[in-house]
Amino acid sequence: MEWIRMILVMVLIGRAIYTDVRKGMIENRILEIGLVLGLVCAYVEGGVETLFQSIGMTILLLAGLWFLFVLRGLGGGDIKLLCVLAAFYPNQIVTVVVASFVAGAGIGLIQMLIRLLRGKQVYIRGETIHFSVAIGMGMAYFLMFGG
Repeated sequence: MEWIRMILVMVLIGRAIYTDVRKGMIENRILEIGLVLGLVCAYVEGGVETLFQSIGMTILLLAGLWFLFVLRGLGGGDIKLLCVLAAFYPNQIVTVVVASFVAGAGIGLIQMLIRLLRGKQVYIRGETIHFSVAIGMGMAYFLMFGG
């Protein structure tokens, strides 16, 4: 079951990154399908108890990250993608979230360093990154070292 879950998550994140980079948003349709698949995996793996644990962690993560959406620190699609991953990995989602934020900070610093080396303005107010890429990197870290 673990391999199936990993493949589903990799396909989901791959599609989310593709649409985020190409269109600037993550499709709700893929997130809805991912959430359903995550909850089905939870039920198959551990029954009703694991299903409720996945639902609870998804809601808790949504509530915890909502303030970042209000402050415009994260997009709605990024938060929903993390919530979908919480359905797949409720006990390990904190590791994924922390790794994603570290990856996001690294991406931002690399962008700034490249501009510094090119002699351009280092900080651009209002600049955004495709955080789905950072989420993908955080999930990859978890799958390689923590999963």
